[in-house]
Amino acid sequence: MNERERRAFALEFFAKTKTRIAERGLPPLGTHIVMGTDFQQKLGNLVDAIERGVIAPVEMIARAV
Repeated sequence: MNERERRAFALEFFAKTKTRIAERGLPPLGTHIVMGTDFQQKLGNLVDAIERGVIAPVEMIARAV
């Protein structure tokens, strides 16, 4: 099994998402529907935790043998 740290990828993804929402508004479907009306606060908390190193996004690649 291989593992890749994805901190930079996640931070770039969330920055692009924030810009897209600011420019176009929320899409008709998305995780914001499941997360509720305070999803932007939740998303901000997630990004903050990634930036501070409290949580670390990791990609794990498994191959069947």
